[in-house]
Amino acid sequence: MKTLNKVKRKILLKTRLFNRYTAITVAAVFLLGLLSWLFDSGLLPVLWSYGEDVNCSYTEYVALMWDQILCWEAFIDSMMRYIMFIFPMLPAFCATGFIRELKSYHVLGAIRYENRSREIVKGIAAHTIQSGAAAVLPFLVLIFSVDYLMYPALDSLGGIGLLFTADFYRHHAWIVFSVMVIIYYFPLACAYALMAVSVALLSKDSFAMIVVPELCYIVENFVSYLSKGKLPMDTLDVLAAYNTGKTPGALFVPLVIQLFISFVFCLIAYTIYKKRKLVDA
Repeated sequence: MKTLNKVKRKILLKTRLFNRYTAITVAAVFLLGLLSWLFDSGLLPVLWSYGEDVNCSYTEYVALMWDQILCWEAFIDSMMRYIMFIFPMLPAFCATGFIRELKSYHVLGAIRYENRSREIVKGIAAHTIQSGAAAVLPFLVLIFSVDYLMYPALDSLGGIGLLFTADFYRHHAWIVFSVMVIIYYFPLACAYALMAVSVALLSKDSFAMIVVPELCYIVENFVSYLSKGKLPMDTLDVLAAYNTGKTPGALFVPLVIQLFISFVFCLIAYTIYKKRKLVDA
């Protein structure tokens, strides 16, 4: 019996890690980041805009514009330019695979698992972490890939830069931005993935899983805008951790809102499931 359970868990782990939702999310984030940088940084327009009115050769023209484009600050800014508006939807989409797993808990849970409540909690945690990782892993790949091309135009940064010495950023900019992705983008992505999973517990609707986190994201930033920054709800500051005046600790405050909403959704779902005897006490 124990051997059979181990086999089942391995199959479950494999389906969680290797599925179309994870693959689509990773590919989408990578392509969105790459294309956003290529077009928004001006790299492709520069290569295409050379004309006869330019008083230098094409090689000299490209070399002149190269230094204005291939700096770390411009790369990160242009890479995140459009992604930051749909960021919650990326981990939320990846988490939609949780619906299929959730249905299996209700249909076969009493036979397959000794404690369905514990298995659901494990599934929530697994999909939250996996979806968060899938949404930010492409950023690390892009940062590592362009490290040999980029140079820092500034001596220091606000926000994330406050965690390091001024000289450190100048010589190891790629490490600073990698740390930013890990300690800011990853928790934020996990928070929205958890919200999507908590919505799934109530609705089992993939569309609602994607839309609710995005709406929450829009409302938070709109309320912060109306309060002129007095309410620490501006999630955009977390995504702009490389260019903000807020302290590194203050950037974690908006995460509390997402976690609280997710906790409320999970509590309501548990109450409903318990009444319907879909979970074990």
